[in-house]
Amino acid sequence: MARQISRTFQQSLMSEIDCDMLENNSTSEIVDLLNTSIVGLVIPSDFQGEKIAFKVSVDKVNFYSLQNNANEKIVIDAKSESVVSFGRDDFLAWKYLKIVSDMTQTADISIRLQTRAGG
Repeated sequence: MARQISRTFQQSLMSEIDCDMLENNSTSEIVDLLNTSIVGLVIPSDFQGEKIAFKVSVDKVNFYSLQNNANEKIVIDAKSESVVSFGRDDFLAWKYLKIVSDMTQTADISIRLQTRAGG
């Protein structure tokens, strides 16, 4: 029984945020991470591109390319109708996010961010 309660509690910490990228753009609108941490992306079927990068900010004004500890820009493979998982701490330091595609979108799309509370 304790395992079931623990699983229910963990699921209650999960939520979803839509990240909109408008037609004729390759960068999303700003997303406020709302004290959460991104743990995954759900990429829609109408996504145009093969790669996604991230711009992050603490003040909603100055955005910087997200890099790893080796100062390399983080770029992930992103195909339409796919999902990507992240470690809970990967986005923990950042309050605002923009997603950047390697291609301009031909229609408005929403990339779903899977988040976990406590970020």
